[in-house]
Amino acid sequence: MWAWLHDFLKERFLYTPVIEDGILHLGELMLLTGPSESGKSYMALQLALELATAGSFFGHDIPNEFRVAVAQAEVAEGEVQKRLSRLVQGYPDLSEKMIALYNANDMKLTDGDGYQRFATFVQEVQPHVVIVDPLRAYFAGDENDSAVGEAFFSALQTAQRLTEMPWAFIGIHHVRKPSMDAFGSDGKYAARGSGIWTDRPSTVLGLAANTSQNRWKLSYLKTRGRSTHPPDQELYVDSETGLFECLLDDGRATRMATILQLLPATPIQYETLRQRIVQQFGVSEREVHRWMAEAERAGIVVRERDPLNKSRKLVRRKE
Repeated sequence: MWAWLHDFLKERFLYTPVIEDGILHLGELMLLTGPSESGKSYMALQLALELATAGSFFGHDIPNEFRVAVAQAEVAEGEVQKRLSRLVQGYPDLSEKMIALYNANDMKLTDGDGYQRFATFVQEVQPHVVIVDPLRAYFAGDENDSAVGEAFFSALQTAQRLTEMPWAFIGIHHVRKPSMDAFGSDGKYAARGSGIWTDRPSTVLGLAANTSQNRWKLSYLKTRGRSTHPPDQELYVDSETGLFECLLDDGRATRMATILQLLPATPIQYETLRQRIVQQFGVSEREVHRWMAEAERAGIVVRERDPLNKSRKLVRRKE
């Protein structure tokens, strides 16, 4: 559909953030890349849980609860169940029917029968976000052939029109073998196959582990802000929950004292508290997200929805 410029500027297009800071919007595509055994599938499940509970993607806010459809062919169903049984303990507020799982590799979108199964899946679930893990299991043909990539993304675009609103897509993809080294990264060009796999998505992330598998690095290789990518983040895995967490510096006590100092006895809007910390201490808003996530894990504060405005969050001292 075409339009004259002035008519186009008057239109109100759907542009809903899924992950803030220009990471992902409804209708957009995102790719998470990394070597085998780097934790991509764990991170995909954790991201599904964060999306379903309006959480945070390592400091980047998820503004609303989003229904997620996960098509998974990386590990057996029993292993996925085992992983989720552990991870879900960290999400006591997870509502029913917010995450749907399809464990199979028979939904190749470039094949007629496979596409129909995928189309039925998304029509029944009506997701806001679709996660496919791994990407390679859901298309037929040579991944080095750009025509195969074109066919896959064309099928995705068609399927996005089958639901009430165009969903966001997150694909999990492997990198070439030379990128197996610790925290080394060849950028988005390390992704396996034709360049189309990283050209089409608006966001490409890279996950790498050190040789001891006790520290990880999450790199923002490509985002909407072309020259202002978020900085790399070092992660670790919490031994109790199995969740990836940001690795912070040693000033934890100071950060926690700061939050308590600025937090009144009654609940306060999260945005208000965040701005106070930014103004008084000169840290970035993204850094404040990390502080608050740390305070929640430490049992100091609780974040909850504002009953008068469901799109906003309140913060209160934990009793």
